Amino acid sequence: QYLRTAFYASVCRSISIDTCFNLGSIVSCRDVAIGPGSVIGNQSIVGRSEIGRDVMIASRVSIVSDPYLHGSPADRVRGIGRGSSSTPPTIGDGCWIGENSVVMADLGARCTVAAGAVVVRPAAAGTTLMGNPARKVSL
Repeated sequence: QYLRTAFYASVCRSISIDTCFNLGSIVSCRDVAIGPGSVIGNQSIVGRSEIGRDVMIASRVSIVSDPYLHGSPADRVRGIGRGSSSTPPTIGDGCWIGENSVVMADLGARCTVAAGAVVVRPAAAGTTLMGNPARKVSL
């Protein structure tokens, strides 16, 4: 665990040395920023993104760099297969992201994402999201 953290801290844009990378977690590109106290769960994949402080990411979570990484549907119909230039998702401080979730959009601070949710639209701070596509719920 210490070696994974040291490696990612040395090659990525900005990763705090007290970030916890659990077994099998992968950072798929160098353009990643992760704040102090964050935990990346087992077998999670982190793409190009900005993750705040004290974020808890469960096992097998995917943080996708760009929902149209291989081009938008309209571009693919025209035969253009390159990625778009959208900004990477930002995950605010203190978020909890449940197991097997997929995050493709911004999450405000202290958001909770239920297990298996697919976040395709930005969420305001303090929101609880469930479902596919993820929707705001009040518990």
